Amino acid sequence: MCEEVTERNWTDIVRRVHTQMAEHVRPYIASISKTKDNENGKAHGTGVYLELMKNRPYLLTCEHVVRKGYANGYRITHLPKADGNYYAFKHPFFPEPYPKDLALTYIDPGIWSLGDRLSLPTSRIATVHNIAQNELLCLCGYPGARSYFSRFSGEAVLYSPLLPYTARETPLPAPFDPDIHFALHYD
Repeated sequence: MCEEVTERNWTDIVRRVHTQMAEHVRPYIASISKTKDNENGKAHGTGVYLELMKNRPYLLTCEHVVRKGYANGYRITHLPKADGNYYAFKHPFFPEPYPKDLALTYIDPGIWSLGDRLSLPTSRIATVHNIAQNELLCLCGYPGARSYFSRFSGEAVLYSPLLPYTARETPLPAPFDPDIHFALHYD
């Protein structure tokens, strides 16, 4: 049963929804980093693990993440297990440049079996962006600004915390296209 929303309890409701949504989506979200030597690197982007076919994990990210990730001799990697090792992508990406800005690759089953992530069934993805009035949206990613490498334990480890942001949609300013953009309120 939903509690009545009032001005007095709104902040608590938003905090609770924010925490619950971040925990719910965490296993589906991929941290993407880039490296040249497997000893140093940096956080580079975010993706989502998808199940496009039964028991076949894929990773969907932005085309610009892949293109810029492989620039200047780098290779990009993902983290299939929290606090585990990053692994390079073994299969090619299928890119769709701007304005769609998407790239998809198949995740190697041997590497996937070492992880603790989940692949999101495509049946859970809406075909259109159509939210209810005052609905809270939760966006999550691995921003590079909050990431760092540490050798405190002896082995080089990249720490890249998931950063969730929860807000309501706000009117889209001109000249953005509502077919491919939406705006969130930001305090």
